[in-house]
Amino acid sequence: MLETIDLKKKISKAVYRARLEELQGKLREQQYAANVVGQAIIICLEGWEMSGKGELIKKLTAKLKLTVTTGSGAVTTVNKTVRLK
Repeated sequence: MLETIDLKKKISKAVYRARLEELQGKLREQQYAANVVGQAIIICLEGWEMSGKGELIKKLTAKLKLTVTTGSGAVTTVNKTVRLK
């Protein structure tokens, strides 16, 4: 699927910022709705190595309340980006 992407396509910084703000808001709404009914949200990203996925994760999650659940069921609120390998 990635081979079908037009790598020359660009948008202006203003459009990018507006779209990012809109998507962060939608994700925040989804997180709240999922929390109300006791569900989790999982976001999967596909991309080549060094394609900026980490930066995208930081931007998308900047306005979210992140939690990590351990195997024992303990829940921790995370106030920084967590790098999963």
